[in-house]
Amino acid sequence: MDKISGIKEYKWSWSMSKNSIPTEEILASLNSIELIVLEPGIWYFNLLAIDNAGNQSKVSHYKVQIDPYAPPTPKIISDIEIGKEWSNRRDIRLMIDSIDVPSGIIGYSYLLDHNPLSLPSETVVDKTGKIEFHNLSDGIWYFHCRTKNGSGIWGPTSHFEFKIDATPPEISITYPESNRWYNSPISQYSGIADDSVSGIDWNRLYYRYNDVQSSFHSDTIQGNRWIDKDEIPHLKEGSSVIQIIVYDKAGNYAVTNPSVIMVDSSISSPIVTSVTHPNQDKWYNNNDLSISWGVKESLSGIDGFSWLLDNSENTVPKEIKMTGENSINITNLQDGIFYFHIRAVDKAGNWSETSHYKIMIDKTPPIASISLTGIAVTNGNTTVVGQGTVEVLLKTSEPVYNPSLKYKPTGSIMAISIELKGFGTEWKGIFDVTLHTGDSDAKFIFSAYDKANNLSDNISQGEFFVIDTLIRSDSNEVKEISCLYEPKTKVIIPSSALNQDIKVEILKMKPDFGTVATYEIIAYDSRMKPIK
Repeated sequence: MDKISGIKEYKWSWSMSKNSIPTEEILASLNSIELIVLEPGIWYFNLLAIDNAGNQSKVSHYKVQIDPYAPPTPKIISDIEIGKEWSNRRDIRLMIDSIDVPSGIIGYSYLLDHNPLSLPSETVVDKTGKIEFHNLSDGIWYFHCRTKNGSGIWGPTSHFEFKIDATPPEISITYPESNRWYNSPISQYSGIADDSVSGIDWNRLYYRYNDVQSSFHSDTIQGNRWIDKDEIPHLKEGSSVIQIIVYDKAGNYAVTNPSVIMVDSSISSPIVTSVTHPNQDKWYNNNDLSISWGVKESLSGIDGFSWLLDNSENTVPKEIKMTGENSINITNLQDGIFYFHIRAVDKAGNWSETSHYKIMIDKTPPIASISLTGIAVTNGNTTVVGQGTVEVLLKTSEPVYNPSLKYKPTGSIMAISIELKGFGTEWKGIFDVTLHTGDSDAKFIFSAYDKANNLSDNISQGEFFVIDTLIRSDSNEVKEISCLYEPKTKVIIPSSALNQDIKVEILKMKPDFGTVATYEIIAYDSRMKPIK
């Protein structure tokens, strides 16, 4: 405004410098102008007036801040390890790295979800560019973020993906089973490894065998199943402790509980004993058998036994567990030779060789039969023994030991012993009958032990006989009477030579030295009175 001479014209300039000199002219009649912004930034409109007297005013400056473009997509930086696809931390820190724009960044809008294409609202929720999330669940997350510049323009959305798996994987050993006995070497191991979030890192498998730890590779991977046949040590006998360690792709790891693997590939045969029949080569008259057994060596421990009692020497019991006890009682066995067969099975399933134990039972006492022979013996329905030497043959139903045989005439107080010679089932002896023995009925008394120590006194045949030394006058037989102390010296009495019943005794007289021996024949009647 110039109240004196009036405004002639204006000079102006449009520059990003406040100090630019106005050079462009504009008519005084104009009071507006259109300007072109060549680039975003702070621009200055500089203006001065010239009156008709040629006077110039001071330059006036008008600042204009111009930013007509949306801010670029921000860059998201996380504290997740670079190059790691999965994180095993549930807390995450994010930093929004935005490029400077002329109007500046006044804030951010963001959204966290599982949708890769979500868009945050156009509401500033953060101005720091530093975001933290805590206790996030496992899964794939998307952080969506956009910036707002000083011009109020929202930029495009940045989508930042990160993956969280803070749950350890699952690992197990399915073969061999822990604390189970096997009867063949362990040459293969297998199990299950599973992780439903990030997945198993099959390049990070480890075994811990007793005190040694090493990595290994699964021979084949079938789904979530691992198998190893050549790297984990094989167990031939005994026990070891094994653990398997596996990592998932987020770095979480899991360790199996210690698995005790056990191998027992052999078992010794049972040792059999019997308190009732301790000697296998001896006969016993006890038919109640008590037998016991035990196994000297078994790494896994005995699970049970299979047994059988029969009359065969080499029978093998079936592989069926019949008892877990170490003894048995069997009663009322019959006479004969028995074999007790037994084999053991251990907790690894090994069956032992069969042990055989022989039992010999004889509860039946032997039976004797007696027959008599000699000049003085007359056999018939009744055996009659006259005066003279009698030969005895004793036979038994089975071998006997130290037999005793006596005979006892009726009315005699003492039994008379007969010396026996022989072996097994046949024994022989002799005894003499004289006039003084006494005529009467007589019986044999027998006793003997068999190989099972059964005591017998049973005579089935020949137990009774008759002693009769009387020579009858009506006999039609020729009688021979022997000298008791010199059996070859005999007196022959023809039949019908007697007129009465007599008894005859031959006595040898003691001769003087150098003289001929003489004999005395004495006859007695039936009442033992001498006959002159």
